[in-house]
Amino acid sequence: MARIVLLPGMDGTDAFFRPFVAQRPPTVDVQTVEYEHLDAPSYEALCEHVAAALPDDDLFLLGWSFSGPLALKLAARGLKRLRGVILVTSFVWRPVRYLPPWCKVFARPSLFTLYPMASMGQALLHGYSTPELRALQSEAFSKTTPTSLAARVRMLLGVDARQELRSCPVPILYLRAQQDRVIHRRHGQMIVAEAPRATLVDVPGPHLCLATHPADAWMAIEPFLTGQPNLRSA
Repeated sequence: MARIVLLPGMDGTDAFFRPFVAQRPPTVDVQTVEYEHLDAPSYEALCEHVAAALPDDDLFLLGWSFSGPLALKLAARGLKRLRGVILVTSFVWRPVRYLPPWCKVFARPSLFTLYPMASMGQALLHGYSTPELRALQSEAFSKTTPTSLAARVRMLLGVDARQELRSCPVPILYLRAQQDRVIHRRHGQMIVAEAPRATLVDVPGPHLCLATHPADAWMAIEPFLTGQPNLRSA
């Protein structure tokens, strides 16, 4: 049985993974490492928290959005039991290129008090909001804090995991959401260009594609778990 360790996005909770986990194949086991209340100052510090929670069995790491660099930094530690890395709507270098790294000093908690409302508003505006998704958003944002969100934004504004990407010792699967309005499609292109063992697969849905289109995500991931070629590769 394949085991996937799920690393969440900015919220740090398992909430948005629920629809994805509910549709997992019977041959796949999953575990989510949460960090909603952890105010880690860097990806390296967050690595320590996640590494301590990893199982002793063979595993795949799945990093969603914010956690993509985290998955690659963990892979760079040479985990002998790691079989592959899955990056979902993620990045390895500053996701907002027009903002220089020094802008992270302005990422303060007060700026993120309205983040939950903005996220839910985006879902409504772009037509993928549902009662189920709104319930997951409410749960996720009730568990995290503006302080934690600000800390994670400072981390991603200064991140550069390109070296970890190039030296990743295991195969990489990148899932790019076709209607993603958060992470530009060029990030997926850069990842497959920089990593010789990376494959890119487009899946339908927005940035929260694992919550809105879980079946399509599994169709892309299952071949990767078994080492089969993916006919949907971009």
